[in-house]
Amino acid sequence: MPAVALLRAASLLLSLQAAGTALFAALFATMLVQSRAALVRGALRLAAAAALVVLACLAAEPIRLAGDMDGMTDPALYRMVLHSALGLSFGLRLLALLCAGVTLWLSRDASSAVGPAPKIAACVAVGVTAGAFILTGHSVDVNDRSLAAGLLGVHLLIVMFWLGSLWPLLHVVRYEPSAAAQGIIGRFSSLASWSVPLIGVAGLGLATLLLPNWAALARPYGVLLLGKLALFLLLLLCAAANRWRLGPAAGQGGSAARAFRRMVMLEYALIALVLVATALMTTFYSPAPA
Repeated sequence: MPAVALLRAASLLLSLQAAGTALFAALFATMLVQSRAALVRGALRLAAAAALVVLACLAAEPIRLAGDMDGMTDPALYRMVLHSALGLSFGLRLLALLCAGVTLWLSRDASSAVGPAPKIAACVAVGVTAGAFILTGHSVDVNDRSLAAGLLGVHLLIVMFWLGSLWPLLHVVRYEPSAAAQGIIGRFSSLASWSVPLIGVAGLGLATLLLPNWAALARPYGVLLLGKLALFLLLLLCAAANRWRLGPAAGQGGSAARAFRRMVMLEYALIALVLVATALMTTFYSPAPA
């Protein structure tokens, strides 16, 4: 059902963003001067919204299994979901969101942000989130499952960092003094410049394991995969523009800051489209022929 696929996409987007925002807060909290409190409050609301969407997604799984709304009233289907790898995945996502909330709470002010505790909680949040998604999906069906899990893990961890940093960067440019904003953007850019390309490397490696042959690219799963690749290439162009042209000047405010914010919002929209395609692929299609 399309509604279930969109709900899955929302769950994927919000879960990855919440964990990634917690990681950003843990890494950059001590550099935030004026935006820390607002960022933490907004991120806590994001984590709460993500938890509600995950629960809604869990409640909708019997509908997907039954193929109609009658699944909502079938206790056997709920038991089947809860005792499956998918049920465990939902539970881990909720646990990860709790860890993200702990990270954000520890990062709420300058005194609590210092020390290893926020970073440990953030690492647990992103690690558990990645593990939750590794448990399900097409990667569990390949012959070399350990390699597939590793590639998917790298893929997810970097996506979380990138996606979770976009909204905080908007806060940084809007509220932070020029020197603080430039320092944070520069540090983020230096981390992203070597890590973001690994998303494509890991994704291509995973596609090699999943696709049985070149002809699979002409089937719906392959077409969506090519669409994701095109969107990722466009994302790389946006990231390069921010890294080398818009980012260095964004902290000065004015038109440069506005251009940077527009590019960041475009990146967010493109990543959201990639995750919608991912939800469609995992809900309706298989890389192998029917």
